[in-house]
Amino acid sequence: MAYKLQYKPKRRRTLVHDNSF
Repeated sequence: MAYKLQYKPKRRRTLVHDNSF
């Protein structure tokens, strides 16, 4: 959600989170 955009700093973790969602 919105917090995901701010969590972009960590690309590796962001990619994993994006896949999860």
